[in-house]
Amino acid sequence: MRKTELCSWTEQWEALYEEEEELLHKILKDNVIHMFHIGSTSVHTIQYAKPIIDILVVVSNIERIASYEKEMIQAGYSAKGENGIAGRRYFVKGKRREHIMFIFSKAAMRISNNF
Repeated sequence: MRKTELCSWTEQWEALYEEEEELLHKILKDNVIHMFHIGSTSVHTIQYAKPIIDILVVVSNIERIASYEKEMIQAGYSAKGENGIAGRRYFVKGKRREHIMFIFSKAAMRISNNF
């Protein structure tokens, strides 16, 4: 069973997200439409959060994600496929899951009326 750790909110999480955002743009290139820092580490007014940088990426073509897996692995990510949600690609980074990335296609996001 995984133990939940809570930490005091820190500005370092925003810097970690920005660093990861730059890296992911280099890997995913022109396939990226939007990228967002989500989850508790993105909420500046929260007192405590799980120390996991959650990233939501919207891409133009979800089928191209498999072609980036080698670079993603080199960057420290593990590919988890759809991981229970059809049309999603799920990646984790770090031994303690310091980063989690959810990738959806623009078409899937339109269906849910988010874009």
